[in-house]
Amino acid sequence: MTSVKGVAIAVAEAAFREKGPLGLRWILPPLGGLREDVLLFGESCGRALASVSPTCFEEIAGRAKRWGIPCVLLGRVGGDHLVFRRGSQVLLSVPVAEALRIWEGVLAKYA
Repeated sequence: MTSVKGVAIAVAEAAFREKGPLGLRWILPPLGGLREDVLLFGESCGRALASVSPTCFEEIAGRAKRWGIPCVLLGRVGGDHLVFRRGSQVLLSVPVAEALRIWEGVLAKYA
């Protein structure tokens, strides 16, 4: 069995909350001309995702800058779709409830 992860899966799993699925709009950064599949599903180390209130982002970004840690705003939480964009191009848009149904089905298959 092959394990596919990456930012798309990490973000989707974060959207599958007990209170109910929550959508998001995510803008992928232009990372040196990487292919879209590498941006969405590639694995690399040394990165962390955090979801914070918009009112807290500037403070967190300021602290990260003082510590020499790159910090960028990549998206907004809300809605009922998982949407991944690269600039104005939509790479992936799926209802979060459908993504959850598929994700749960795959887990049940291998449980």
